[in-house]
Amino acid sequence: MTLVPSSFYDESCAREYLAQVVDINADTQVCVEFLPQFDSYFIYAGPDEPALLRVLRTLMSIPDYNKVLCDWDGKTLSLAIAQGRSLMLSNTYKAEDFVTVMYYVLMVMKSLQLNPELSTLCFLGSLSSEHQIALYHYFKAVRLL
Repeated sequence: MTLVPSSFYDESCAREYLAQVVDINADTQVCVEFLPQFDSYFIYAGPDEPALLRVLRTLMSIPDYNKVLCDWDGKTLSLAIAQGRSLMLSNTYKAEDFVTVMYYVLMVMKSLQLNPELSTLCFLGSLSSEHQIALYHYFKAVRLL
């Protein structure tokens, strides 16, 4: 999957954009969704909608200035971060345990120079109370959406 700003997007090149970041077969279905909040096109190999697309659709509904939204399915972390109306990062990471999830979230926040103690971390879906408590050691709040 990839995110292409509308100023660079050409509908006839969607397959080529995706092929630059992932290996796809000639018969692979390529899906495109316009995300007006980022003035960008999200391109992915279908038919299943990636969790990162759900994260990006939901991100701007978070009222905080620093928006940090995650989705973790036990194998993959989908993470997007925005400041105000500017998307700072959207990516997926292989994360088969929660310690790895915490590592990636904290590493990305550090690289973007965001203070976790001043940020609310939001998760799509549910988290165990044990995982929520672990996150409260680093973040001012944890919110489940």
